[in-house]
Amino acid sequence: MTNISERLLGGMIKEGIISAEDREIYLFGIKELFSQIFTYSIMLGIGAAFGMLMETIVFLVVYMSLRVYAGGYHASTQLRCYILSFGMVIAALMLIRVTNVPETIALIGIILMGGLIYFMAPSGHKNKPLSENEKKVYKRKVGKRVIVFIMLSFVAAITSMGEILITIGIALMFLSVMMICNRQKV
Repeated sequence: MTNISERLLGGMIKEGIISAEDREIYLFGIKELFSQIFTYSIMLGIGAAFGMLMETIVFLVVYMSLRVYAGGYHASTQLRCYILSFGMVIAALMLIRVTNVPETIALIGIILMGGLIYFMAPSGHKNKPLSENEKKVYKRKVGKRVIVFIMLSFVAAITSMGEILITIGIALMFLSVMMICNRQKV
């Protein structure tokens, strides 16, 4: 990915689209973009291989939209991050496939895990310390998202979309575990 990023950046500088003095900033951004495309492509591929593409999309939307503000465990290397992330998606899909709980129990679990996530958020990290203002803003964003996912869970339960209900619950469970691991400095 580095070679592609370097060539793309070189072309942009040559064409005058960006200035050479901003090279490092753009290089970081391009590498991050390619990393995200790679990561999500693999995750969606895993979902397709399991025949659970919709569940994968729901899991990623719930998990990632909360994770970005709630925080959680951070792997020490990019490779470990990939391994943990892909392993997490595989484990989540396997759990979704075998989980069979009554809707009422699933809703109670979702409400409890949503509350736990809100209580622990934001879970800072030594590589990304948060200011007091960021903590307030992130907590508010987490709270709003938790409420939205709880409401969507009720809709899923009412409309007999059990697989979506379970997927939301599993996503919240995984995020809760990651936040606890971050607090324990595992």
